[in-house]
Amino acid sequence: MASLVKLPVETLHRIGHFLARLSTESLRNLCLANKTFNQICSPWLIYRWGNSQECAEPGIERFVMHLFRRPELRKKVKSLSIGYALAVGVSDLWHVNLDREILRALAQAAASDIKMEPEYLTSLCSDIERGYSDALNVLLLAWCTGVTHLSITIPPFELLDGEHSHVLTFTKQAILRLLPDEASAEELPLGEVRHFELHHSYKDHPVFFEIPFVFFHLPKIKSLVTSGLCDHHSYLASRRPNCDGSIGPLWFDYASRYAMSLPDASSNIEELEFANFRLTRAGLPTLLLGIRNLKKLALHPYRDPEGIDPEEDRLWISEHLEICQDSLEEIDLQTEPPGDILDPDTLRLEHGRVYDKIREVTKDQYEKFINLRRLSCPMTDLLEVVRLDVVPGRLPKTIEYLKPHCYDLVANWDSKDRHLEPYIEGFIRMLKEAGPGHRLCNLKILDLSDAFLDDAERADIRRLKDLAADLGVRLLLK
Repeated sequence: MASLVKLPVETLHRIGHFLARLSTESLRNLCLANKTFNQICSPWLIYRWGNSQECAEPGIERFVMHLFRRPELRKKVKSLSIGYALAVGVSDLWHVNLDREILRALAQAAASDIKMEPEYLTSLCSDIERGYSDALNVLLLAWCTGVTHLSITIPPFELLDGEHSHVLTFTKQAILRLLPDEASAEELPLGEVRHFELHHSYKDHPVFFEIPFVFFHLPKIKSLVTSGLCDHHSYLASRRPNCDGSIGPLWFDYASRYAMSLPDASSNIEELEFANFRLTRAGLPTLLLGIRNLKKLALHPYRDPEGIDPEEDRLWISEHLEICQDSLEEIDLQTEPPGDILDPDTLRLEHGRVYDKIREVTKDQYEKFINLRRLSCPMTDLLEVVRLDVVPGRLPKTIEYLKPHCYDLVANWDSKDRHLEPYIEGFIRMLKEAGPGHRLCNLKILDLSDAFLDDAERADIRRLKDLAADLGVRLLLK
């Protein structure tokens, strides 16, 4: 510690900046070391803040008051996680512990600092005076115009009871202000956001399809992560007041507050990750067509515990990926339904219905992805239909990292089962296409940790390992 004191002030500032991005706890410990460190590094404690059950940061009351009293620190906040520390069985997540005079002062600050439609702003200021955390979170979004990483957890609200989310209302209003003039984005709320995450406070609750569209329009957005995205058995569709199924006033109220259209090739997003999504055939292409240069895509569909066949999802997802075949560099697909492709008892591919679906899925789907470097997909996407061979010709020459997965196979591994041989031999044949001067010369890592065991009893596994070593390909086994 004594040697750190001797470092130039500029170096200590850089250390503070580094720790702010790495670990708030480590930065706080450094500030406690002595007066010099505290003076130089404590301003970086404002760098990121989050409010959730897992977060050890100061509560929203302290954080809002700190920024209220120190407006010069607002631009230093770079990462915000807007959440709700809601314990199981607790329905009142709204009220904060601040006295009335302070809340009144914050409401007055909101009236002057926040730009929204008058009716929304009036409601917001009223709820700030009542101490609602959802309303106070809007102050953070409005003040912290330098935020580059933003995560929002949607609170539970019931439209039929007249409830709304101030955070979601404000974000749409803020993004609408950004659209006409991107040059002034850095001075406006949300104008600097590069990475955005959207989740629901209840993990099993869907995030409705229209909400993320707003954030696709952020001028500097590069990556977006969301879980539970849903566009069928819609919450709103099931509650439309018109018996004939036509759109009623509830939908218009919802759309005017939260929804935006997504024109083709209008978004700057480069990385997209959907976990536990439930989209119809029309939903996914709408999203993909709205992005002009998508480079990384991770799709993890929702698995219905009731056993609804997810195989149809697998087919149309495969088809719609071609929308981005010229730009995608990384693909991560968790679309293999456990227990459906492989019979756990015999470890053989099923014939008939499932066999036909494999043929549809593997129809040269990856070969046309001319910039694809990293691929994680079901192993059956790489199988040749007749002889159960892996077909290297269906992989693009640009592949550097390949991770096929077959969870049933690795979970039911039997060293003496002869039906493992076609799978292992298939990857041996594929490896022969790797190495200098060969078609898959860019392949550096073959990750089979979700497909094969490192089984010393099997000669074909030993052959696979030896061949990978000879060709300079890193082989990963479970």
